[in-house]
Amino acid sequence: MLEPLHIFLIKLDIGQSVVATCHCPAECISVLIITVHKKLFILQKRGLKEFRIAQCAIWVDTTLEITMATGSFKETAKMGIKDEEEKLEASMTMLPEEVSKKDKAELNPEKEAKFQSMQDTIIIDSEPWRQIKYVPREVLIIGSFGNHDDWPQQQHECSYLSEQWMLETAGIIEKYYLKNTKDYQLHEIPESEQTKTYYMECISKIFINCKKDGVIIYYTGHGEKDTGNWCFKDGVISFNDIFNLFKEHLQKKGLSLTVVSDCSYSGNWIYDCADRLDKMKIPSCGHHTRENNILIQVVASCQHNEEVTASYAKEAVNYIEASQVVKFKYGPDTVLSSGQKPMGADFRTIRCDKEPCEVDAICTWNDYVSNYYSELIAFSTSLEKEADRYWHIAAIEKDEIKSFIEELANGKINRKIIKSHRGKTLPKEISREVYLQTGKILKHSQFEYIL
Repeated sequence: MLEPLHIFLIKLDIGQSVVATCHCPAECISVLIITVHKKLFILQKRGLKEFRIAQCAIWVDTTLEITMATGSFKETAKMGIKDEEEKLEASMTMLPEEVSKKDKAELNPEKEAKFQSMQDTIIIDSEPWRQIKYVPREVLIIGSFGNHDDWPQQQHECSYLSEQWMLETAGIIEKYYLKNTKDYQLHEIPESEQTKTYYMECISKIFINCKKDGVIIYYTGHGEKDTGNWCFKDGVISFNDIFNLFKEHLQKKGLSLTVVSDCSYSGNWIYDCADRLDKMKIPSCGHHTRENNILIQVVASCQHNEEVTASYAKEAVNYIEASQVVKFKYGPDTVLSSGQKPMGADFRTIRCDKEPCEVDAICTWNDYVSNYYSELIAFSTSLEKEADRYWHIAAIEKDEIKSFIEELANGKINRKIIKSHRGKTLPKEISREVYLQTGKILKHSQFEYIL
């Protein structure tokens, strides 16, 4: 259960802002959203500009359009500010268990049932920010055993992982999925060397005969340099090989696919998926992938240019007892003990906040995934007339921000500009457009350089 958290600001001057980042278990997100929704009116009154929980845009700028199972904001707004403040202060003294009971007590029986189901998902058909439901899956674990030094070198150059490493990884993943045999049907556990042909046939059969709502493929083994393809003695399995089978079988039936690639250079597969979706002219929002039944998630244990140096299965895969699901940890802030950085992209995630979808054809999946480790920075040229000022927005990787600032100081910019605008200030609409394009929120830190 969530513990109370209080943040006290001693002094905040005009023009300053505060960003607070908190973490909580995934199974508590629904309770957190309900609680925040009830107190949001007070935070808005005190100058709240944005509030996000997981992928949910609870509040952006001055428009609130979220309707939860507990009621709409319009109903809450009818209450007086003073009453709301008193309730907020009272809730701060309540124990977490009392808060949970209070939330449930306000729901009628029908809505209480919905509340229970929200432990794994938040799905409200009329709202575009809904979360993705965990569904029963069929699971295939693949391992590329064998000494790749004995394979034809002209075939592929790949990194090396010991058979013991692969056996241990496969065992960890197997143990997690066996905890919930009702929702997860485990097909095969790799123990010895097999061929590309063998595993392509396995994947095809599972896709054709799938009886559950989706498929999970977990690969541990050798990764081909520059591609992240899965290496076997008779060739490689590429992302496109699996995607073609997905389109032929799972897409037609509206079933989902999660691919976890635990090998060197595996981050390349996220870019490969983005390329395929862009070629199909599918804009970068879950609204469009869901409409086309492209329900795909790709998880990579490292970046596109990294070799595997730590156990992803040990450090970033967990079984959540409360919701009985296997979770894969990844994100810009996820770093394994060796410095290895897992990546991931759920191409089903709805990123905009409105119906119909705000994301249009100019928003590509490549723009979205290529800025995975980047921060958006706005900077402007300083001219004699402020009205002639030009604003530019660039995506800079976190470890390059310092060198970028030095470039600005020297008046030399050699970076890709995402958006430019001419005017005295940078309008909020521009920030919104850039967010939809890249999935990144523009920071308020702005730098100026002299032409």
